[in-house]
Amino acid sequence: MGGTDTGRRARVCRSLVLLACSVAAGCGSDGDRTEQTTTRPATTSPATTSPATASTITGITALDPVRVLTPHDGFSTPTFLSIDDDAGLVYVVDADNGRIVAITLDGTTSAPLDNGGVPFDFDVHGPLGSVDVATDGSVYVAESAQRRMIHLAVDGTVLDTIRVPQELGRLLSASEDRTNNRTFAVDDNGATVFVFDNATGDLITTIGGKGSEPGQLYDTGSVEVLDDGTFWIADAGNRRAQHLTADGDVILAIGPFEKNEPGDATYPNDVAVDADGRIWLADFRGGGVLAYAPDGTPIGHFAIDELRRPSSLAFDADGLLYVTDWATAQVHVFRVS
Repeated sequence: MGGTDTGRRARVCRSLVLLACSVAAGCGSDGDRTEQTTTRPATTSPATTSPATASTITGITALDPVRVLTPHDGFSTPTFLSIDDDAGLVYVVDADNGRIVAITLDGTTSAPLDNGGVPFDFDVHGPLGSVDVATDGSVYVAESAQRRMIHLAVDGTVLDTIRVPQELGRLLSASEDRTNNRTFAVDDNGATVFVFDNATGDLITTIGGKGSEPGQLYDTGSVEVLDDGTFWIADAGNRRAQHLTADGDVILAIGPFEKNEPGDATYPNDVAVDADGRIWLADFRGGGVLAYAPDGTPIGHFAIDELRRPSSLAFDADGLLYVTDWATAQVHVFRVS
């Protein structure tokens, strides 16, 4: 998610909900809006899975442990994370504790997000989805069970409470296409990506739908929109990640590989692309991190002892890889060498 001024933030809010609501006023009906939407069928183009042989899993890359991040009182179940390089912070969803923890990138200081010194207790509202840092440093928190997103200023002030449309079954994550002024929101129950126009708030199209055909999704993870307006999505239930256009056409699919085949991810929950264009998957059930060349060729499978249930990953401006591990209740930081 992102925005550079108040007006832009308001457009981002409308793009997610077709109606932006203030906390005091609550949310109104948007029943008068007639949407011109197009649900993309599965593309007829075959998914592109690069060849995987034993020789492709080599020491081309390595992950060297740098540090482990935990707040002073520990995590319960860290799930999603988002990095604010300008502020030198990583925001981590501590799901079972119902909070978002901000930790300095060097791990020396940590504190939960609060409002006027009172920490937010998201646990009373149900499970959390992702956390996303905007370009202005504000933070968007997805409350999956409540089907809403809360927009917080840097000082913790609630800027907006954003109700998602009825057709979104459960908001898991969202990512903004800043180049084309659009927002992509993931409904993991419906295995659907909703694309909104930030300027008008209109729902432009829906992508995916349950299935295993190219362009379809099943048990989805998070979404990452690239600078060119295309996006990667973790298609966990289909044991693959897909790179799609904003129209839903398949550019590249990584997987599914045969079980235990080099490059195989058991349950890819998150996907990230580094500065060199390499694709990285957090394999939640497989307990590892996998790396692929820009063409999808497997180049590394890292079954690291410290990682047992990696759930989310992201790179900072220095190229360090941050991985949340649900089982060990830590954020592990690695250098890619």
